[in-house]
Amino acid sequence: QEKWREFKRLIVVEGVTDVWRLGPSSAATLGIEFKMEQVMRLSQAHEQFVILFDEEPQAQKQANILAVKLKTLGKQVTVKKIEGDPGGMNQADADLLVEELQGG
Repeated sequence: QEKWREFKRLIVVEGVTDVWRLGPSSAATLGIEFKMEQVMRLSQAHEQFVILFDEEPQAQKQANILAVKLKTLGKQVTVKKIEGDPGGMNQADADLLVEELQGG
């Protein structure tokens, strides 16, 4: 968890393949369903979040629920929607996306 502090924001994604693609500034909920324990652990890990779930309506609904829970805990949260799956991006595009999400 400490390694995430070096980044401006923690990028929260659905799956481990998304983390592999986006790199060390990301963390996975391991699906769109999440437990309150995961929300609490995320809230302890960082102050600012970008939630980047897949574009399907159900995934976006869950991303917004996660955002509300983190905001309730006093965190700064943005939900970002992209076409497709972050894990399926080519590495160059993924690197550019991470730079954009980190505010660079």
